[in-house]
This record gives sequence, structure tokens and C-alpha cells, in this order.
Amino acid sequence: MAKYRKKSQIAGHRSLAARVEAPSGTLSVFGRHSYVTRWTVSHLLAVGDKAVASNLLLSLRYLSDLVDLSDNFVVIEYWNQLGSATWDQLYLRSLNLPYGSRQTFPSDRLVLVGLLADAERWTSAAPLARQCFELLVEQYGRFHEDTCVAATRYSNITQQQDDFETALAILLEELGNSRAVFGPRSEEVSTDLNNLGNLYTDMGRFPDAVECLEEAIDIREEIFGTYHERTATSQNNLGLVLNELEDYVGAEKILRLALESRLQLFGARSVYTSTTQNNLAICLTGIGSDKHQEEVGDLRLSCYETRRDILGPGHPRTLTAMLGLARYKSAAGEVDEAIEISDQVLVLRRQHYGEHSGAYASALSIHAGLLIEADKAAEGGKLLRKSVELSNEILGEHHPDTLTRLARLAFLLLENNEVDEGLEYLRDVYDARGKKLGQASPATIRAGNNYAQALIENDRAGDGIDQLRRLLRVSSRSFGWLDSKTQIVAYNLVSALEDHDRYGEAIKVQLKLVASYEADPEDSADDLANAYEDLARLYANSDQLKRSRRAYEQAIKLFEEIYGSSDEDVLRCKQSLGVLYRNHGRPKDGIGLLEDVVSAYREQQEPSDLASALMALGSNVYLGGDRMAGFKLLEESLGIRRGLCRDENECGGYVATLERLVEFYEESNMGAMAETLRKERESLN
Repeated sequence: MAKYRKKSQIAGHRSLAARVEAPSGTLSVFGRHSYVTRWTVSHLLAVGDKAVASNLLLSLRYLSDLVDLSDNFVVIEYWNQLGSATWDQLYLRSLNLPYGSRQTFPSDRLVLVGLLADAERWTSAAPLARQCFELLVEQYGRFHEDTCVAATRYSNITQQQDDFETALAILLEELGNSRAVFGPRSEEVSTDLNNLGNLYTDMGRFPDAVECLEEAIDIREEIFGTYHERTATSQNNLGLVLNELEDYVGAEKILRLALESRLQLFGARSVYTSTTQNNLAICLTGIGSDKHQEEVGDLRLSCYETRRDILGPGHPRTLTAMLGLARYKSAAGEVDEAIEISDQVLVLRRQHYGEHSGAYASALSIHAGLLIEADKAAEGGKLLRKSVELSNEILGEHHPDTLTRLARLAFLLLENNEVDEGLEYLRDVYDARGKKLGQASPATIRAGNNYAQALIENDRAGDGIDQLRRLLRVSSRSFGWLDSKTQIVAYNLVSALEDHDRYGEAIKVQLKLVASYEADPEDSADDLANAYEDLARLYANSDQLKRSRRAYEQAIKLFEEIYGSSDEDVLRCKQSLGVLYRNHGRPKDGIGLLEDVVSAYREQQEPSDLASALMALGSNVYLGGDRMAGFKLLEESLGIRRGLCRDENECGGYVATLERLVEFYEESNMGAMAETLRKERESLN
């Protein structure tokens, strides 16, 4: 058996969150001459002698005189400056070299395969990669360093062409060979695990990808340490998968480690660094916090500028960065600019990949989403449906990208009142996620929650509530009540139950929510206060005065501790408690609370809120026995609301105050006053 000496590591780079692993080794024919040649070409280009530089490249007998696997992106910069004609000639020459001597050793072809792969010229790379692999197997056998490099290159290229089964067969064989020859904790095994994890990611097999990448990281940390080129590569790739699984907390942690390493190793102006920047931007966008918006913008812009400057404006990875930048600009309100950018990418991806490709389907989906956000739903919907159809054909109906696009299409259909088709698609997404990832997967729970909410909003509340009950059982058993996924499902279930007067069950679920927030008071203080307010309202609706009062008092206490006594949350709870006392025959007990609220709104000069509080206070004062004082407060409320009713959105409160005063005037035998207001009410119709 020939000595098995595998050093190089290859990773795929496809989709919005592309991955590029910096290869670590070189083939035996590489030497210092490659550096001298690259320096000479760089100098000629710097002084404007493009023709001389091109002639020098074409005069090279071997591409190994120019390229080594760690510097392909430097060469791609030459490619961008000289145009493709030079490289097409080099490609054809290498492809047609006779075979059979040391001078025609397949490594020269293998060098070009690497260069073409890094430039994402898959159509040109594929036949050469297969030729290299077969020649090296014939010459050196399956267990030689160069054969292994060729195998991983070939697997990577087939992966980019969506031939996942061929790629998987090659990589599984590589992993088996590495485990047998080098042992389970070897550098070579970590390389195979890393690349297999990337392939599983592209196949949508996320749990398998996580398993492979976590093992790769563990091995690489043991061999190289945490802050190392290879460790950072696997960290970056794991962060990508965790993004797909919506584990943004875990993704952020691992991606920041990878970014720190790559900044130290490669600097800010590096294709490798830009990859991690892109993935971190996706992660922070998924977290959704406003505090990350500026950082997301910086990451998106840096990623795009780096790739544009190094790879060129038309390179596929530059186009990917442009799509990320378009998404950010749309989120920042620059919708027209975002659409313009995504339209450019759509045209260029069609030219580069053709219309029947995963890359084009991805660009279609993003462009469609931007059009929909810009109120161009008809045009966007047409493109989105086409994207779904392409994804079905190319990636399969159960692929995560297909399901994501199908869900977007479903929401659009629901907005256009195409309810049956929209619900059917959401159900399909939920079922597929469950079969692919398991019922307890975050992505499955999210899909199930979306389906349930759509059912409820489209007059199928019973089915929606049943769906939420099932999700809550799965999530609480799998993640516990302290997990945000469980809490979101529980909140939605409580809301649905309350809307349909099922207060008993709603209270039981809400008490568990309260308990979950109480178990983590430092991080959940605001959530706990809101949970007590919701609990108070549920108790009130089920005529449990004492429990409602205690819950309101607890909410007020917590809100005051967080925000102060004049905060809107405090005032809202005080007003609700004051009204609660009135509704249960104790109006005087609520007067003090409502006076505090009125005083605060007078000071804050909030006319709408003041009018609402005056109406509540006036009602309590009237029912408490001081009718004239009550009338005065209600008439002040009516005067404010009469002025506010110029805005149609404010007229509801105006009508409510009119009707309340008419009721009280009639009770007090003030018929003339009641009749005047009754006519004013009728005039509004």
C-alpha cells in the first residue's frame, strides 16, 4: 500500500452563508518559485503591464509555478485584472496535457481544479476534477496524499453542482480510510469530518452536520488549540448550521470565536474573514435585537467590500455578499436601493449559473421578498412561486431552503385570502420539518407555531389551539419552561384560549409562565411583570377579584422597580385595577389609584391617555356617590375626545364616553342633557 499522507483540507462554499476553508497544505511540487512568480506578476500588474503579465503566465510550463493551495485568492485577483481569456487558455492546456510522465503529473491539473473551485467556475472544474481523481487513483492508489486532495476537491465540486449523493459517497469513503489509517483523533479525520459536516449542511441534514462539526472542533482544539486556522474553519461552519437551526445564542458564541481567530490569522481584508462576518451578520439578524443593527450593517458592508476588492464585483461570493447587503438595507428602510442591488444579483446569477440552479432560486427568493416588502406583492409572489418550484426540482421538496421559501409563499397566500392553499403549505412545512429534524427541533416548533397561528387567524381556532397544546407539550418536555421557545408557544396558547373565553385552562398555562420567569428574575424582570399583568386580566375575566387584585399589585410593584412610578406600564396597571374595583362593586377603592393616573397624564400632557383615565375616574366617582363630581370628570373627558375625534382612530373613545354620560344622565333624571348627547351620538353615524 502506498503511504497515505493526506494534508490538505477542502470545504464547500455555497448558499448565502458560504463557507471557505483555507487549505493548509501544499503538493510536493510546490516551492519558492511560486512566490517569486506571484511577486513578479503582482509587480507587472501594479505598473500596468497587463500584456507582459499575461504572457508570463502563459509561458509557465506548470501552474504549480504560480499557484499553491493557500494562495488561490491572490491569483483570483490576477484573474479579475487580466480577464478570463488567459485562464481559459491555461485551463485548456492543462486539460489536454498528455499523460504518462513526471512532466505531465496530474498535480498540475489538480492545482487548476483548486483555482477553478475557488473562483466557483464549476462547469469548467467538474471534468478536470474527475479526470484528476481517476488518474491519481490509477497512478498512486486510493491512499496517497494527492489522491485524497483530488477526492475532496472532486467531492466539493459535485456538491456545488447539487450532486449530493456522489459527494457523500466520496467523503464517507475518505472518512473511513482516515479512521482506519490514522486513528479516530487524527488531523486527517478532523478534515474529513469538517467537510462531511459541510455536505450534510447543504443536504439539509442539520443534526448530522452538527455531530460531525462538533467532533471536528473537539479534535482540532486538542491538536491545534482554540485559536487556529483549522479550528476557526470548523467553528465557522458549525455557526452556519446553528443559524439554520435557529440556535442563535450558540451560533453567536462560536462565530465570535471564529471571527477573532480569522482576524488574527488573515486580517480584516480576507475572503476567509468575510465568510465569518457574513455568518455572524445572519446570526445577529436572527437574534433581532436593536442593539445589533449597527454591527450587522458594518459586517455586511465589510464582507461585500472585501469580496468586491479581492474577488471582483461579478464573483459569485461577491454576489452573495450583495444579497446580504440588500437584506440589511431593506431592514433599515432603504427598500428601493435594496431592490436595485438584488435585481443586479439576479441578472448576474442567471448569467453565471443559469436559471435551473440553486443559486438562481435563492436570488429569486430574496428578490421576491424585497418586492413584497415594497408593496409589489403580485410581482414578488410570481417570483417567489417560481423560486419554490426550482427548489423542489433541484434541492427536493423537503430541503430546508425549499421549505423556507414555501412558508413565505404560504404567508403571502394567506394575506391574499387564499386560505386553503396557504394553510396546506404551512402544514406541509411543519410535517417536513418534523420528519427531517424531529418534533423537538427549534425549526419544527417554529413551523408548528406558524401553522397554529394561521389556523386561529383564519377561523379554525379549535384546530389551532390543539396544535399549540401539542407544541407546548413537546417544547416543555424537550427544553423546559425556562426556554424562550416554550414561553413563546405558551404565550400564544394563552392568548388563543383567552380570545375564546377558555379562562380556566389559560390561567393554568399562565401560572406556569409566571413560575418560569420567577425562576430567572434577573434576565426576565420585564417578562415577569407583563406575565403578572396578563394573569391579573385572566383572573378578572373569570371573576376572581382577590387573585386579580394581588396579581395587578405585583405587576405594579415590578414595573415601578424597573421603570419608576410614572411609567406607562405602571399607569396602565393602576387604571386596570381601578376599573376592576368598579366592576366588582367597589368603586371607591379604585378612586385613589385612578387619581394617581390622571395626575400623571396631566403632567405628561398625553391627551388621549388622559381622556381615558378621566373617563375611568369619573365613572368610579359617580358610582361612589359623588354624581356631580363624576359628571365634571366625564365631561372633561368628552371635551378632549371630541377634539381628538378629528382622527378616525380616536373616535371609539369619544363614542364610549358619550354613551357613558347618556347612561348616567338618564339615571340621574337629567333627560334634557341625555337627549342632547344622544343626538350628538346619532350625528356621528
